[in-house]
Amino acid sequence: MNRPFPFFVALRYIFAGKGNRYLSFVSLSSLIGMILGVLSLLVVLAVMNGFRSDLENRVLRLIPHAHINADTVIPD
Repeated sequence: MNRPFPFFVALRYIFAGKGNRYLSFVSLSSLIGMILGVLSLLVVLAVMNGFRSDLENRVLRLIPHAHINADTVIPD
């Protein structure tokens, strides 16, 4: 079983033995902190993307992309 080195080190510190409870607590709290940080970043990015698309739609309702004008009068 050939694992990448960073993955091996991460698993070693996450599942630290029962003899070193301080290391287990620190690794668990840092893992929870990283999970919360990534989760909050994803939520903020999703909200900002929604605000951007909503603002873009509101602006384009008022100011369209292009105006097309005819040189001559088109009969109805």
